[in-house]
Amino acid sequence: MMEELLRAAVRVTLSAGVMVLAVLLLRVRFQERTPRRVFCLLWDIVLVRLLVLAEIPSPVSIRLWLPGIFRQSTEPAGVPMVTHGLTEGTAAIQATYVFSAADSAPMCCEVPNTPPVGLGNILAALWLAAALTMAGWFLWNHLRSRRIYAASLPVRDGYVLEWLAERPLRRPVRTRYSDRIASPLTYGVAYPVILLPSRMDWRDREALSCVLSHEYEHIRRFDALRKGLLALALCLHWFNPLVWCMYVLVGRDIELSCDEAVVRAGADREGYALALLSLEERRAAISVKMLWRKGSRQL
Repeated sequence: MMEELLRAAVRVTLSAGVMVLAVLLLRVRFQERTPRRVFCLLWDIVLVRLLVLAEIPSPVSIRLWLPGIFRQSTEPAGVPMVTHGLTEGTAAIQATYVFSAADSAPMCCEVPNTPPVGLGNILAALWLAAALTMAGWFLWNHLRSRRIYAASLPVRDGYVLEWLAERPLRRPVRTRYSDRIASPLTYGVAYPVILLPSRMDWRDREALSCVLSHEYEHIRRFDALRKGLLALALCLHWFNPLVWCMYVLVGRDIELSCDEAVVRAGADREGYALALLSLEERRAAISVKMLWRKGSRQL
């Protein structure tokens, strides 16, 4: 069973690898003139292909280029098979020959039906062990982050509450703040939350509006779910370097796509860039302080 799953994963990762290369070429050639939203949609198609381990028929397939990799022999050795081109009489003669040969075989002893452990089973076990290890690592990081989120406090700022009230969604969106994060983020799918750093300048309404708009786009596009599915695809195809490259580039394209959406919605491009730069400077300063405190404790 595991060997069959590994074969399916290899087939899928080869065909999806060709798709990743195609998106990379398009990204390099047209990234200056194409909205990042288009590349996000292309990555979504590749992501679906990575997660569906079943074979999808296509007129353009890598199986046409590398038939030897996908050829699976299902005919047992030494047993003549009946083909469709044989007549009924010839097929009956061959079938009689097969059964008579099987009946006349000497039955001196019975060998227990214990198939040996082959190389395919070993590789399948290694693939599954590595996939489960990566899944455990992602889960551990998620649970650790959830503890940080649980310690956050709700935002009571009137401007933030009014901003969210003017942009309702079918899913209730909440805002919280924490002193344990350096930059804004979102989490949750059914009950999304915008988590803001407590060191933000709450009086700078323009910067606050830009941050809320950016995180709101993440929630509206279900980016938290997309990143979770992307992590699952990475666990299944950890042996493919193109999937690792995709994992990094999808995160960048998602962020740039949200930035473009905020600017298209009417935000001042220069003001938005300054707001992002200010947040990045604050995040870098907080990171340096945390590293200094950690080093001083160790000394």
